Amino acid sequence: MDLWINTFYSMVNSLGFPDPIHAILVHIPMGLTIGAFCFAWISALSSWKRLAVTAYHCITLSLVFLLPVIIFGFADWRHFYLGAWLTPIKIKMVLAVILLFLSFVTFLLGFKGKKSSRITLALYTFCLITIICLGWYGARIVYGEQMPPHSNKYPIGEKIFIANCNICHANGGNKISPQNPLRSSDNLNNLKAFISLIRHPVKPMPTFTASRISDQEAKELYDYIVNEVNRPWGTDNN
Repeated sequence: MDLWINTFYSMVNSLGFPDPIHAILVHIPMGLTIGAFCFAWISALSSWKRLAVTAYHCITLSLVFLLPVIIFGFADWRHFYLGAWLTPIKIKMVLAVILLFLSFVTFLLGFKGKKSSRITLALYTFCLITIICLGWYGARIVYGEQMPPHSNKYPIGEKIFIANCNICHANGGNKISPQNPLRSSDNLNNLKAFISLIRHPVKPMPTFTASRISDQEAKELYDYIVNEVNRPWGTDNN
């Protein structure tokens, strides 16, 4: 299975898209679930009763997109995290199953009458709470680790680091291989070695081509990592 997954991501990467696919697709069912909740409650609290039908259509479409979202979430986890059982990922897996179950039950109940029932309103509410929790733990994966203080000297490098590196190397660590933290890497000894690392990384680290991070941006990133991420916290940042 991992061979198929890695082959697929290699193909996608060759097309100029090295990022996780789940992160893009997940916003579709999340937005539809929020819409279903809003339309259902507006219908229940106002004279716009037909909005209950719209809510049902939203939750139906959300259910349709949930399956590919879960599939690509699993694939991203195997490819980018090597199947590492990080706590936020374990919680997200449980919440995904709960959301799938709640959405399916809501779909089966369907739209009855001219307004949402108390049961469907409760289900829409539970679905909303579940996706809020999913979003929160998703953010924990990317931004959950404490970041060094905001950099005044290397703002460009900081921005590149947060967008591309923090997901695995927050605080200079290594979520996939904790025994090989970024801060003690020999590839930080000089800029040439660092650029070679991001251009020709060891899997599962994605390849950062010059079209994605230019040599100048790589220098900004290198300066930020060496001087800020690796700098003992609490020292003067000015």
